[in-house]
Amino acid sequence: MRELRVGVVGATGAVGRTMVRILEQRGLPIAELVAFASPRSEGQRLPFRGDHVAVRTLTDGWFHGLDLALASAGAAVSRQALPPAASAGIVCIDNSSAFRMDPAVPLVIPEINPEALVGHPNLIANGNCTAITALMALAPLHRRFGLRSLVTSSYQSTSGIGQKGVRELLEQLEKLRGQEESLAGPDAGALPVGEVFGRTIAFNVLAFCERADLEGSGFTTEELKMGNDSRADPGRARGLDLRDVRCSRARRRGTSCALGFLRRSRRRRSGRRQLPDAARRRRDRRCAGGADPQPGRRRSRARALRVRRQPPQGRRAQRGADRRARRL
Repeated sequence: MRELRVGVVGATGAVGRTMVRILEQRGLPIAELVAFASPRSEGQRLPFRGDHVAVRTLTDGWFHGLDLALASAGAAVSRQALPPAASAGIVCIDNSSAFRMDPAVPLVIPEINPEALVGHPNLIANGNCTAITALMALAPLHRRFGLRSLVTSSYQSTSGIGQKGVRELLEQLEKLRGQEESLAGPDAGALPVGEVFGRTIAFNVLAFCERADLEGSGFTTEELKMGNDSRADPGRARGLDLRDVRCSRARRRGTSCALGFLRRSRRRRSGRRQLPDAARRRRDRRCAGGADPQPGRRRSRARALRVRRQPPQGRRAQRGADRRARRL
C-alpha cells in the first residue's frame, strides 16, 4: 500500500487530537500529516511520530495534494470545506452531523454496513458516537431476532461538546473543592455557572444534552442524532424512545438499552452469539476482572425460573422442599 498524505481538519480539538494520536498508534502508511484548525490555533505544533506538525488554517484549495481528509470541526465547517475537496477526488470522512441525513452520502459504521462504501462519492459520514456504541450490539440482534422497540438512555461526558466543555468542568470542580458536603443542600445562587453549559455541571447531571428541538418533537438535538443515525442499520425499530443527559465527567460515556424483539429464540445465550467478535471480546475483557456481572452468574436464576414454569417431580421436588426447610 502506498503512503498517503492525510489531512486532519479540527486537529486541535478533543476529537482531532485523538485522531492524530490513533493515526500514530496504528502505524498507517502516512507520508505526511497535515493539521488544520481555526485561525486562533494557527501555528500550534502537535506531536506526531517523534516530530511536530504545525497547524494551518483552512483556505481555498486547502485540500490540494491530500489523499485523505478526516474532519471533526463541526457541521458548519464541514458543509463549507468538504464538498469542494470531495469533488477534487479527495476521500473525506466527516465526524460531524453535516451529512448524516443526506441520502447521497453513505453513513457508515464499518462493523455493521461496510457495503455502503461501495461507489461512495468521496464523502463519507461517520455516525454519532452514542449511536455507534449502541448499534454495535443492536445490529446483529436486530438481524437475528427483529428489533421491535428500543428505549435507550445515554450518560454523556463534557468532552462531547469539545475541549471547552472539559475546561468548564475542571474550572467548576476547582471552585467547589472543599465544599462537597454542602452540595447536598446548596445555595443555588452561589454555585458556579459557565457559558458552555449555562448551568453548574460539576457534581451534577443536566437533563438537556445540547438544546431542545425547535420543531417541537420533545427531544433534544443530541437525542435526534441517535435516532437519525440508526439508518446505518437497515430496518430500524419502530418504537424508539431516547433520553440523553450530560454528566460531570471529562471523558467516556455510558448507554443502557431496553429492547423488544419480534422473534424469540429458545437457545440459551443465543443473543450473545450474535454479537460481532470484537464486541464480544471487549465485553469478556471487561468482565474478566469480576467487577461486572459475568454471564454465568445468571444461570442459577435462569434455572430457578425454568423450575417454576415446570414444577419438579420426584427427587427434584424433595430436594427443593429440603432446601426451603433449611432456609426457614
